[in-house]
Amino acid sequence: MKVRIAALAAIVVVLVGLGTLRAANRGQRAPADAPPAAAQEVSVPVEVTRVVPGELARTLTVTGTLRTDREVQISAKIPGRVAQVLAKEGDRVRAGQLLVLLDDVDQRAQVQQAEAGLRSAQERLAQSRAGESLRYTQTDAQIEQARANLQAARLRVQQLESAARITDASAKAAVARAESTLAAARDQLKIVQEGARAQELRVAENAVNQAKVNLDTARAKVKRRRELHAEGAIAQEDLDEFEKQLQLAEAQYNSAVQQRDLLQEGARTEEVRIAEEQVRQADEALREARANLERTKMSHDDVAAARATVAQLTAALEVAQANKAQYQIVPRELAALEAAVSEARARVQLAREQLASVRVIAPVDGVVSTRTVNVGETIGAGSPLMTVVALHGVYFEAQVPERSMAAVRPGMSVRVTVDSLPGKTFRGVVREM
Repeated sequence: MKVRIAALAAIVVVLVGLGTLRAANRGQRAPADAPPAAAQEVSVPVEVTRVVPGELARTLTVTGTLRTDREVQISAKIPGRVAQVLAKEGDRVRAGQLLVLLDDVDQRAQVQQAEAGLRSAQERLAQSRAGESLRYTQTDAQIEQARANLQAARLRVQQLESAARITDASAKAAVARAESTLAAARDQLKIVQEGARAQELRVAENAVNQAKVNLDTARAKVKRRRELHAEGAIAQEDLDEFEKQLQLAEAQYNSAVQQRDLLQEGARTEEVRIAEEQVRQADEALREARANLERTKMSHDDVAAARATVAQLTAALEVAQANKAQYQIVPRELAALEAAVSEARARVQLAREQLASVRVIAPVDGVVSTRTVNVGETIGAGSPLMTVVALHGVYFEAQVPERSMAAVRPGMSVRVTVDSLPGKTFRGVVREM
């Protein structure tokens, strides 16, 4: 490698536009052989001419070495087995070019495992979020249903209590009236059988008056119960009971009138038969009234059962409300699942980085100066694989004879040729001496 300098100097030359480092160090050229001495003097023709001022150029040729300020040590980030080596000593490489490829079977498996873990964590989070929404919706629906059931049960208790109070009183009154009617029927039968007396006639008249009072009372009660039934305060069966009592009062009134008329007319065989039938009917009415009184006790049992239902529904409402409060713990569970997703995502990122690290690339433009790795070798993380000399910052270092130092100075232009690049000349500037 030679430098032609327009003056003699010992120099360091900064090169401009040099694109390769492959150059062999060459020694300084040996001087050319001297011509043989003349054996004898000869005459030489001489021509005289005018002297003209001009420049005399002197050229100094020296050899030296190309050097660089930057050498990059290439190494792998992860351990592994070398699958391919894609550059050799002396190759020119560009930044980002693949130099060494490691076996990636383990790294790909780790990426797949990490991605599967991420999908699993995301599915668990999605299921938990969907379950949380469903639980809140179901709980709200349960609370509303429990409130509606409790309200209906309380209304049922009120209706049963009101009906029980009315039914109990009317049943007892019906028994009393039936007992009175039966006694009157028996007295009437006795009168018919024995004949009427003045006192019996007065009694019969009084019976008619009493039956009339009872009939009027029954009619008033039926009217009131019909109004209550229209308002929904009592059941149909309660109204039917008062209707029966009205019919009974009408029958008793008619019976009292007939009894009075019989006493006034005198007893006949047909009258005796009628009086006996009235006794039988009154006795049957008494048994029915007493049966109704027993049924009122069952209505009290219905009230007790309805109250128990209210208590149960109240407890169910409290449980539903407590369950909703308990579900407030779920956000903490969601936070843990979200953290698990973030952790799984980080593992995927790390696995992908590990997979990317099987590709060892050139960090700068340059030339491979040394290579210390071969295919099939197992390397460790950080183990040197090759050295790349950067193309930027290349300079030429030459040795200038001491006698020529005075002719060379910093800033002087030089021309540099490289043996490995025949036909190319690079320009440079003397930087220091």
